[in-house]
Amino acid sequence: ATARRAFEMSGWATMAPRERATILRRWADLVDRDAELLARLESAVSCRPYREVFMRDVRVVSGSLRFFGEYCDKVDGRVTSTPNDTLSLTLSEPWGVVAGIVPWNFPLILSARKFAPAMAAGNCVVLKPSELTPYAITHVAQLAIEAGVPAGVFNIVQGRGASAGSALVRSSGVDYITFTGSTATGARVMSDAALHGLKPVSLELGGKSPQVVFAD
Repeated sequence: ATARRAFEMSGWATMAPRERATILRRWADLVDRDAELLARLESAVSCRPYREVFMRDVRVVSGSLRFFGEYCDKVDGRVTSTPNDTLSLTLSEPWGVVAGIVPWNFPLILSARKFAPAMAAGNCVVLKPSELTPYAITHVAQLAIEAGVPAGVFNIVQGRGASAGSALVRSSGVDYITFTGSTATGARVMSDAALHGLKPVSLELGGKSPQVVFAD
């Protein structure tokens, strides 16, 4: 409900694209400023070593904000071929409220790849991190406010997938779902989204690179 109000009333969706880009770049600068703190928060609860998070994961977050910030004024439409007495336009518009559900293995990276493009396009985001890795992304959300992102545009919901995640997928207030996780859970997300409003869904599923450790 907070994200819906922000989408309709905050002006984020209708803001001049370069102004939105300026806020996202400022947010990226703040992420870089707090890189050490974010790396400590992330490595404290995840399998990610501090040095690796500091050198890569945090930089992916700030890099994603800058990269998609540059797309803000490049999301355009086109005039399609028609008879001379007809004008036909295609325009790109934000969906509204985008819900992102993120797993535990690369929490910051996978979160950024969901919220940065969605927000650059003018959407409001409700992000549910894994209950195992809730800390770093919460600080990123606090930095969004410091950067000038209007209240309610970027929201964090904590909780387990079976409760908080399922509630987001089923909510009539959510317009788009993006999920990264297991294939089985992805199938449930797709099914629940179809049964509760036919929401579009983006899925990144399954694992790879199994390893076998031998005695020698």
